[in-house]
Amino acid sequence: MINFKNTLTTEAIVIWRKKLKNYSKFTLISYHCGLITCTMDHKRLQRLKNASYLTPFSKIYITINPTRDHYHIEQIDGITIFSTIEGNLESIAYTSIISELILKLTAKEDMDTSLYELVNQFSQMIHTKSIKLASLIMGWQLLMLAGFTPDREAILSNNGLSEFWKELAHITPSPITSEVQSGLLQVLTYQWNHKETINLNKSVWQKIEFLLYAYAAYQLNDQLQSVQFLKDIVL
Repeated sequence: MINFKNTLTTEAIVIWRKKLKNYSKFTLISYHCGLITCTMDHKRLQRLKNASYLTPFSKIYITINPTRDHYHIEQIDGITIFSTIEGNLESIAYTSIISELILKLTAKEDMDTSLYELVNQFSQMIHTKSIKLASLIMGWQLLMLAGFTPDREAILSNNGLSEFWKELAHITPSPITSEVQSGLLQVLTYQWNHKETINLNKSVWQKIEFLLYAYAAYQLNDQLQSVQFLKDIVL
């Protein structure tokens, strides 16, 4: 991290963009600053070098100027760009679900290095793996990091799982089979190694996906808007 007077340069990953009339707001997660909001007017954005890197789950070095409520973007140096979702509505929907979960689960400027590392691993994996499956794994691991599921150590020692299964059973009308339980534990303990695979049949993945959205809504006491967008494009 470099800090000259009021400017700050840090590694960051783009999480969200909201386009307004005259300017855009970008939410990024930084290793040093946590979750931050940056703004830039559209005219300046068009002239900004490497502005194409300001897409969700692209990785950058960014120089920002802090103000009372947000940060102004001064400079961007690209590291990796994630542009493969352009025009693919399903991929946009799944990555939007992850962005929304991060925003709902993370306090502004909460410097959680574990969260940054998890987002970084996800942003690398979706370049080469199924965006849908990576997003389902990421969604569950975000809930785990937030403390809504047993952590990896507890899972490996079979500690607290019975209570977790009981809680999940309250939000689904159909039984959670041993096959689904086993699959979900593989998802929660996945370590984002490119050589590591999770081999589950389609019906198990479907149940894991259903439980993710239902359990997130239960814990957050709010439905994820991006899930509705996904349902709309699938129908």
